[in-house]
Amino acid sequence: MAEPRFRLPPSFDGTGDFQLWAQQFDVWADAQQLDQAARLRHFPTYFSGPAFSYYAELPDATKANLALLRAAMVGPFGRPMLLEEFRRAANARPRRPGESLSVYAADVQRLVRLAYPTYNDAGRAHVAMDRFLSGLDPDLKHRVMEFGPADIDAAIRQAAFCEHARSAAARDIQLSTPDHTAARVTSTRAPTPDLTATVASLASKLTEVVDLLHAQAAKDDRRARDRRDDAEPPRDRRDTDRRRDDRRSQPQRRTPRQPRRPVRPDEQCHNCYGYGHYAASCPTPPPPPGNDQ
Repeated sequence: MAEPRFRLPPSFDGTGDFQLWAQQFDVWADAQQLDQAARLRHFPTYFSGPAFSYYAELPDATKANLALLRAAMVGPFGRPMLLEEFRRAANARPRRPGESLSVYAADVQRLVRLAYPTYNDAGRAHVAMDRFLSGLDPDLKHRVMEFGPADIDAAIRQAAFCEHARSAAARDIQLSTPDHTAARVTSTRAPTPDLTATVASLASKLTEVVDLLHAQAAKDDRRARDRRDDAEPPRDRRDTDRRRDDRRSQPQRRTPRQPRRPVRPDEQCHNCYGYGHYAASCPTPPPPPGNDQ
């Protein structure tokens, strides 16, 4: 019975990750049950292009030892070199014309994962949001940063909202432009639109949308404060009510009337003009009205 044929490992030309390729070679060599000498003979036969050129310049002592050979190949073709390539690609990744925000964000996140494999999820998310904002056009980037997004998902949503508002403003401008049918018929060339005026109008419309959003947020805050104030009475009014209740609960104290001082013998009555009493206790009735004494 014929032995099964094993698939040969791919050749290494220096453009990929050498460590990953070396792991594939080890899997193939284990399947073939090759010893160290056989592995050393087969190892350089799969080099091509810049990788083989670099191998040819190595000293013979390095070529005769598999461990030294693998360590020498890691230097120019290892993962650190690829990390630098991925980081340059992530930093220089702009949003292409006509590219959707979701596709652009997904590619930025992919490059960040490849460029920063040692970062945790929070660190990669922060770097991805910075790269995402850097690749947007300046006006859209400024509008998104005004909202202060917390992560890349919030930045994508806010960028989509601002872009939709900008497109709606552009459509409104096109609909408000008068239709010069006669001029188009007589003219052989369509007039070039004023790009500066269009951009200024779009920026004005977008500014109005942002101002409306801020005004609505402020109005919601005032309503929330008013509801809290209505639910809880003011502190001054509560103190006044408590003091009034305390006064009602306490028994009323009446001040005793001071006794009237005794009448002196020389006190004259204004009714009978006698002495020794007041008019209020005068035994003589008062004279009728109109009768002068």
